[in-house]
This record gives sequence, C-alpha cells and structure tokens, in this order.
Amino acid sequence: MYLFLQSSIAIANPVVMTPAEDPIYMLLILILIFFIGVTIEYFVIHRFLLNVLVSKRALSKSILKVNIVTFPLTQVFAYFIALYFGFLFWLYVIFIEIIVILIEWGLYQMEFKTFNSQNLPLSEKIFLCSAIANICSFIFGLFIFIPQFFFI
Repeated sequence: MYLFLQSSIAIANPVVMTPAEDPIYMLLILILIFFIGVTIEYFVIHRFLLNVLVSKRALSKSILKVNIVTFPLTQVFAYFIALYFGFLFWLYVIFIEIIVILIEWGLYQMEFKTFNSQNLPLSEKIFLCSAIANICSFIFGLFIFIPQFFFI
C-alpha cells in the first residue's frame, strides 16, 4: 500500500521507494505501513473466514506472524529492484505481490492447521483470502498514491 508522509513516499507491500535520511523516521514509516497492511489483511481475512470458529485474537496472531515473515523480505527485495531496475519498477511490484500471495498462502495453511477447528477453510479458500487481502492492501495504497501525480 502507498502512504504519504511529509516529503517522502513510503510504499508498503512491497516497497519503500524514497528512504528518509533520518533512520528513525524511516523506521517509524515502516512500522506504520506494516500495521496498516496487517489491519487491512485482518479485516479481509476475517470477513472470508466467518464460518471458521477461531477467536479474533488467534486470527490476529496468525496474520501478524505471517506478515512479520513476508513484510521485511519484500521491503528489502523491492527496494533493491527499485534501486537497480527502476525502469521496470511496476512490473517488479506486481511480480513481488504475486510471490507474497504465494508465500502467505503457504504460511496461512500452516497457521490455520494449528487452530483445531472442525471446519477449517479449504486450501483454495486460503489462497483466495491471501490474494484478496494483498490486492486490497495494494489498491488501498494505490488510491493514496495516485494524487501525487496531480499535485507534485
């Protein structure tokens, strides 16, 4: 997702494009976009898994664990691509999002097996949850990013 903060643009899931010169500021941006992305994914996944008898706390912990794994990897990988292959940046962003969806799909499958629920979601439904959650996060950020083209 994209997020405006003062003069730099932080792109969460998957990239921080223009790193701030102040490392503390950069860390705060990364923490903020991490929690915004996790919140969006929580609401999407919770909506899809209404029939699974899992506590909100257990679901929150699972989403947090999965994003703690995928978020730093995507930030580093995407920053590297933006730095060295900026001319095809959007193609790489889409490629990274697809990889994140696949990784999260596998991680969510492992996480949901620990829930001890009778009606666990099917693998296809978990994939759909992961895909829609990441697409929603991406679209949310894109809507925040689009005004930059008109005002900068």
